[in-house]
Amino acid sequence: MSIPKRKNAYKVFCRSARRVTMQEALSDPDKYPYAENLNEDGDVLAFHTYLDGYFFFETHWEGKIVYEVPTSTMNPIYLDPKDAEKDLFDMWKKNRT
Repeated sequence: MSIPKRKNAYKVFCRSARRVTMQEALSDPDKYPYAENLNEDGDVLAFHTYLDGYFFFETHWEGKIVYEVPTSTMNPIYLDPKDAEKDLFDMWKKNRT
């Protein structure tokens, strides 16, 4: 039985994940050009980066650590990083076709 392409792509996407703290991102502006702008409020803790520069970030919200996926219209907020990762994968996949 073969594995559908979507599952293979999702596994590859997930394996590319890397958690980068805000300090690490600020120290390498060529690699993380978005870090300086997102550091203005001081509430971003880290970025979770993936293939092709896609990322979501960890932040504080109402006393909890949450995960935001930046989009052009809004930033959906998730309590579970796996949910943010799934949303980010769907965006990545849509933009690759």
